[in-house]
Amino acid sequence: MKRHAGLLVLIACAFVLRLATLRTAVEGDAPPHGEADERVFITLVAQVREHPLAYTLQGTALLGRLDRHNYDKPIFSHPPAFVYLCAALSSVGLPLPLIPVLLDLATIVCVYLLALRLHGQREALWTAFLLATCTATWFVSQHIWIDAMVVFSVALVMVAAERAGRKGTPAAYALAGGALALAFLSKITAVLVAPAALALVLQADRTALTLRKVGVSLLAAATPCVAWIALLRIANGEWLPSAFPTAEMMRRYPFVASIVARPWHYYLSNLALFAPVFVLAFLRARARDARDLAPALCAGAFFVAMTAVGLLQGGYQTRYVAPAYPALALLAGAAVAQLPATGVVAAAGLVAYGAVGGFQYAVLWTPRFADLRTSVAEQFIGLFR
Repeated sequence: MKRHAGLLVLIACAFVLRLATLRTAVEGDAPPHGEADERVFITLVAQVREHPLAYTLQGTALLGRLDRHNYDKPIFSHPPAFVYLCAALSSVGLPLPLIPVLLDLATIVCVYLLALRLHGQREALWTAFLLATCTATWFVSQHIWIDAMVVFSVALVMVAAERAGRKGTPAAYALAGGALALAFLSKITAVLVAPAALALVLQADRTALTLRKVGVSLLAAATPCVAWIALLRIANGEWLPSAFPTAEMMRRYPFVASIVARPWHYYLSNLALFAPVFVLAFLRARARDARDLAPALCAGAFFVAMTAVGLLQGGYQTRYVAPAYPALALLAGAAVAQLPATGVVAAAGLVAYGAVGGFQYAVLWTPRFADLRTSVAEQFIGLFR
């Protein structure tokens, strides 16, 4: 407990701030968690709690206000892990808005443990601190979205992969494969963490990758994934459906049209505007440390793939690359831990800047916005103008 006291204090402070999720709206305000995607998941959780197999929006009042091309299907297009987890936890009395918060806190613990294994105590605390104050993941945790589950499952895959390589046992490899399956069943794009997981395994495993290890991990990973794909094919007639915005959606919802029209560099510029401390992750490239390969692969995979999705008219939203932020925290945390005193002060200033933005979007303004709109810098510029 003494060794991890810093983490416990950090988690306690982060939890108190994130409790703003449970606030009630004052008279005249929009009701809490009224954003469109949140209404979708709240409805699905209610459906599943009523009947475990009712993972659909068909027959609900909400369907009439949504684009039928993407939502009028026998089975909802996204994998079901988040909805069923919420249904199970809320049925025993846990408030639904608190579940993404707990997933966010669990993600912080995961990156702390991974940084502890890869680097050491100082780097682990910096990594956890950077993620606890991260604007993007904090913002995501304040909404009843699927994304908090995705971010957690991606971090869990990396922890499980490092453990599998370190233990070198078939059981550990099976657990790592199961973690990857959980990530896929949270959101299909979560499988982008697979190259990073493989890198962690190869770096940590001092013995040969036997056929048995590979077999049990692939079996644990593939069985649930194939089952879900087959179910979608049977029920919806689709293999892996996408929810790309249609012309009708862009006509009905101006926000959807705006995210499609964003520039190709949106994710990189957004990183610099809202969470500039993570730009320090690029400093690690100078270290040429093999331990940075896995987090670099993870962050790079999400940024590149989601930029490609945006170029294909799928839209750009901060939460699409939220699973990359734990990996960025690992890189930036390792970089900050090696800075001299003046560098640490500068890094702390960047953290404070990002935390102000996080507090605004995650506490003061949640759930008014479906994405980050203006950075702290833009607001200061506006005041001066």
